[in-house]
Amino acid sequence: MNSDSSSGSKVQRLRERQKEAIAQEILSAAAKEIVEKGIHSMHMADVAARAGVAVGTLYNHYKDRDALLCALAALRHSELLKSLDERIAAVENEPFRLQIRALLLGIFSHFEENWQFFAAFMQAESAPPVIARPAHSFQRAMYERFDALIERGKQQQVLRAEVAALAPSLLMGMTRAMLMRRLYVKDEPNLLSHVDILVDCFLDGVGRKKT
Repeated sequence: MNSDSSSGSKVQRLRERQKEAIAQEILSAAAKEIVEKGIHSMHMADVAARAGVAVGTLYNHYKDRDALLCALAALRHSELLKSLDERIAAVENEPFRLQIRALLLGIFSHFEENWQFFAAFMQAESAPPVIARPAHSFQRAMYERFDALIERGKQQQVLRAEVAALAPSLLMGMTRAMLMRRLYVKDEPNLLSHVDILVDCFLDGVGRKKT
């Protein structure tokens, strides 16, 4: 490779890094706007001003408001899935109780860290239709992780055979119910304080009865 082509590649990589940095700054600004004003009151001009970029620059990265919202939702989803995969992998050889606990801790920790953002989405009277498809994909990805974890419980023979097939849905439903409780119950404490109780409740329902 000659010096000219090498120099050109470096310039291209620099531009790509700069473009990615700007995109991330825009997403961060959008998240703050949503927390402060709500989804439906988030405007592109306000996001651009908060991010410190021209409106035209914002549109170069995200063609419209829906694209920006979709990218932001996808970012939060990917962050959670990555965190869960790391937590679940770390306890792969542990007793099933500890694996369930790690899963719930991962979900609730992420939710609490981004509480105001998620609350703004959940409290919106209607979510933008463009978010529906990635939301469905995310829910499927979450279910797959619940299902894979339940398979480990089967391998450890700690689940009742007659309810094992329902266990992923039951665990996912319980988790979602707690997220809604965090939103609607006044003075609800941090979700992390409920993890051990939830693990006990779940395993009391689907676990093998002690003799």
